Amino acid sequence: MIRAFLHWIGTASLMAALVLLAPQALAGHGEAAEGGHGGHGGKEAPASPYIQLDDLNVSIFGDRSVRGILTVSLSLEVAAPDKHEEIAARQPLLRDAYVRSVSQFAGARVDLRQPINITQLSALLQRTTDRVLGSNVAKVLIASAAIRPL
Repeated sequence: MIRAFLHWIGTASLMAALVLLAPQALAGHGEAAEGGHGGHGGKEAPASPYIQLDDLNVSIFGDRSVRGILTVSLSLEVAAPDKHEEIAARQPLLRDAYVRSVSQFAGARVDLRQPINITQLSALLQRTTDRVLGSNVAKVLIASAAIRPL
């Protein structure tokens, strides 16, 4: 009996909290959805200057067969907030250019027994970014680069 009472009290408390907090939570979302500002004093929240990209996975060839996989995790630091849409529209082209560049890098400069030269890889990806998006639009940030021998 006590257990049932405690369960009822817990359920009632949860319901009361939802009833009290739901209108406040929905009010902010409703204003933003209707073109309002969601209570931010007339200013929209600034967009993040970073765009996380999907990992690049590139085969490393040697002796006419795949010897390993190079995986690169990267993001872009966008110079101007108004460039986000342009970058999003060009992401397929950017990804294609990255895969081609990193494939050439893997074939010519990657040794499975040595660490990856991040300085060279970063410079290559930045040149590729500048070629696709234009100079000074975004800076490449490499989170990780790893070789998995096969």
